[in-house]
Amino acid sequence: MGLPEQSQIDAGYAFTKVLAWMETASLGIRAHFRPPVSVDALTHYREVFGQPLPDSLVAVLSVADGNDDEGDFFLHNLLGVEEIIAIQTVQEQTAESFRRAGLDCDRWVRCPEPGVVSRKFWKPGWVPFTADDGDSGFAVDMSPGPFGTSGQVITYGPDPALRTVIAPSLTEFFELISARLELGSVLVDPCTGAVSLCTPAGSSNLVESLMR
Repeated sequence: MGLPEQSQIDAGYAFTKVLAWMETASLGIRAHFRPPVSVDALTHYREVFGQPLPDSLVAVLSVADGNDDEGDFFLHNLLGVEEIIAIQTVQEQTAESFRRAGLDCDRWVRCPEPGVVSRKFWKPGWVPFTADDGDSGFAVDMSPGPFGTSGQVITYGPDPALRTVIAPSLTEFFELISARLELGSVLVDPCTGAVSLCTPAGSSNLVESLMR
């Protein structure tokens, strides 16, 4: 096996920094994240979809294969490999069922950058890595538009039906979160210890917090 790509190293390191910030804000929250992903789990993903997970996402999963408690990753769940498989499968099946029924599910989608990210309900090459309680989240986009970048982080899901680029890479996604944490844009649930980012208006919606 060759040496890991620099982008892979950077993504894992950037994620580790976020976890350290979270632990500083909420003592004990790091224990809510699982051990590193197994080779068997990575192999399972490849067997299901016929291609490996993006290197940058493998680096993140090599730090923690998701989290255990609901909403521990800024009110989202950081997905482990088996959860990625489940959600990616459901999204692909849902898009296919709409197509077979002759319904244009893409018309509901808002996409302010159609040349950068595809205006689609779901597209092969999107790999989800977080999910909230409304089946929306963030995905690594391995099939971007003609002006996009492979590996960019985008939004997916029905709530809201927004497709936009949050960061050019997974590394920069976690660096953006670290920058928000450094600004002190943090709320901690006194009962659960869950950490969330907040906007100046007081919203704890992670998409809104990262887009501002």
